[in-house]
Amino acid sequence: MDLQTTEMLKKIVRNGNEYISTETLMDFFSVSDRTVFNYWKKICRFLQDIDAEQLFSCDKKGFVFTGTEQDLIAVAQAVSSMNFYDYHLNCEERPWIIFLYLCAESSPVTIENFENILCVSRTTVITALRAARSLAEEYHLSFHENTHYGISLEGNEFERRELILKAAEALHVRDSWYLKERSLNPFTTLFEELFHLNKYEQVARSSIHSLKTSLDLHISDSKFYNLTFLLCLIMSRINSVHSVFFDYHQEEYVQHELLADTLLQAFQKEGAPDGYEIRYLAYKLKELHITEHDISNKYSELYINMVVKHLLQRLEFHYKTPFTSDTMLSGYLCAHILACYRRVMEKERLCNPLLEDIKKEYSDDFYLLKNHIYILENSLNISLNDDEIAYILMHILAAVERKKASSYIPNIVVACNTGMATGSLLAALIQKRLNVHIIAICQIQNLEEIVSSNDVDLVVSTIPTTCSSAKALVLNAIPTEKDFHNLHSAILSLQENIQGAALSLSRPEVKEPPKEFISLEQLIDTHSILLDKEASSWKEAIIAAGELLLWKRCITVNYLNSMLDLVSQYGPYIVLTKGIALAHAAPTDGHLAPGFSMVRFKNPVIFDHEYHDPVSIVFSFTVPNVPAYTYTILEFMHMLRAPSFLKEMMRVKTPQEALDYILSSFHMS
Repeated sequence: MDLQTTEMLKKIVRNGNEYISTETLMDFFSVSDRTVFNYWKKICRFLQDIDAEQLFSCDKKGFVFTGTEQDLIAVAQAVSSMNFYDYHLNCEERPWIIFLYLCAESSPVTIENFENILCVSRTTVITALRAARSLAEEYHLSFHENTHYGISLEGNEFERRELILKAAEALHVRDSWYLKERSLNPFTTLFEELFHLNKYEQVARSSIHSLKTSLDLHISDSKFYNLTFLLCLIMSRINSVHSVFFDYHQEEYVQHELLADTLLQAFQKEGAPDGYEIRYLAYKLKELHITEHDISNKYSELYINMVVKHLLQRLEFHYKTPFTSDTMLSGYLCAHILACYRRVMEKERLCNPLLEDIKKEYSDDFYLLKNHIYILENSLNISLNDDEIAYILMHILAAVERKKASSYIPNIVVACNTGMATGSLLAALIQKRLNVHIIAICQIQNLEEIVSSNDVDLVVSTIPTTCSSAKALVLNAIPTEKDFHNLHSAILSLQENIQGAALSLSRPEVKEPPKEFISLEQLIDTHSILLDKEASSWKEAIIAAGELLLWKRCITVNYLNSMLDLVSQYGPYIVLTKGIALAHAAPTDGHLAPGFSMVRFKNPVIFDHEYHDPVSIVFSFTVPNVPAYTYTILEFMHMLRAPSFLKEMMRVKTPQEALDYILSSFHMS
């Protein structure tokens, strides 16, 4: 068998159980009828060897395959399992086979090896190598020949992969990949043996099907099988430790990178796929013309999640922080960017009053994010101004501060009045129980000097002492359980101070109202009320209410995130009565100044509450943990449960009308 006879056998078999005329084959091969029948003689010898001659019939007019589907598979498998003694390679095919072996093998291949592989003489191998060397130069690859060890291929992995793909195209493997067991291609099995493609095929198919389903991705059969082949080859090269180094101008490939990242995730048991592999696959996806035009349900929650993840992956490199594993951050950003997208689509301009503070205090972070914001803009086909970028940055920085707080190890100085031995014992007992860094053990008389010359978070002393620049805690020389409890509480307080400081920015000057009574007029005004807002989820609804407090500098972004997190953890407990929710968090999560806000939604939002869904109004508040404020909150909650409250609030037409009704109802409750 050879190229012509194999092609003729394919033509006959793929014509089904119908005759294919001799004239048709003459036209296809541009040969005479005599040559066609010479091809048939060679085919017959092959069919006799595999005991399949009875499956075919021929006369002067043409040829027909009379077998069943199972017979076809048996013949195809016999063709694909031929070695190069049974299948005679021509001069165009031999260089490609040489390339495939050189790319697949980790060690040099000798001329003798190629004689056995190709089943030809040494002279023919040398001629084929000469042709292969010329082709390699086109791909910026070179042959390295050693008399004792053999021949190896030198060059980067990108060019090797391009060469493998070109060989697959030249040998028609990619064309027939979708047929697999029916391909009648003598090179299909060779590819699977050299690159173990069948090992990854099921995962590749599942990954593509999953992406098609979740994004409503429309791709042709040809693209599907080409992509399957490509994924299998990429994973084969990665797992044989042939990683690619590939980069490009990033903005052009954002859509493709999102798809590439999602596809490669299926193969990644731990962590995220390598960034260069994502970019390489994105480059190949663009070549296959698989783009955003294939996505019909483009801005689904899953798609937003993909976009957010891609942005976080890029930022991880700069912050050296595992953002993609921070599910809290991913959830917050997805909810925020859905709301952000809605704002842009409705031409609702966000005015971020913290913008200048952020640019001043976090200028490097701001411009870093601004340089990567094209990921969101290109993926969602929107343009984001500095106000929106600063808001997104607040979520990123809050995550950084959470990470710092969670990994925070306080620096402690141990001071003892009875001697260094006692101080050393106390330090050892503390370190045994708690994760702290003892930076010094000193006598009381040296304490001020030690603290002033070191970064000290806490002083632990065996006697009461005054230290001007660090908090001090008194413990017994042999600490009791109560001592350890007090020390643990002090460390937690230090952690909360670090986290609470995140993005507080310019804290406003707030005069605390009298402790005896807190008037609702002091907490809410028309600027804190928004009517007929759009929201597609409970997260968007809470964000809309929380933003009003954020812009008034009543809360930090941590407080806003905590409001979301509490509902995620404990369910819709904030839905107090039919159609009304009251969002809040603990003062330690980022309270800056007392405040209330209210948002009424154009369309009710589902919170998954068993009795009180859907929600039309969300209030949010932040107050210090002081009895006078607690009384106001309880009275406010009592007011919300009045049967007529929701009905009347749905009728108001302006924020002023809403405020007037809220205040009058509160005074009557």
